[in-house]
Amino acid sequence: MERIRLLQDFTDAELRALRSYCTEGTMPPGGVFFRRGEPADTGYILTSGTVRVTTSPAQGVQELLYQLGPGEGLGMLSLLDGGKRAFDAVAETEVSYLAISRERLEALLASPEPFVRKFLINMIRCLGGKFRETKAQYETVMALVHFRLS
Repeated sequence: MERIRLLQDFTDAELRALRSYCTEGTMPPGGVFFRRGEPADTGYILTSGTVRVTTSPAQGVQELLYQLGPGEGLGMLSLLDGGKRAFDAVAETEVSYLAISRERLEALLASPEPFVRKFLINMIRCLGGKFRETKAQYETVMALVHFRLS
């Protein structure tokens, strides 16, 4: 399934306007963006590199949920709903990103700029795609469990 890129149809002017709400940064390979259970105060838009999103079940075995790359959002759902981080996110390669705090996101969403609607629609599409991807993984795991139990 092809993922919707968060900024795929933005003009240069819209990208400049969005960047004014963000700070730019880099994360070295192995650097931790966040861990499961931490409060969500920042979301990220990846501009280069790869991030591994994982979960650690009670047995301590780390499970890869998905990898994210340039143009994808990281940690946006928790940022939007004020919840805690549901997964771990670690840079697999050197990663460049735009970071947006909850306060700056709220200011962005209150802005009358036309690109805000496009940003929200793309964010919803990204989150929906990740939900469907995670659901498919869950269904595969449950089919394996059912097969082993029968």
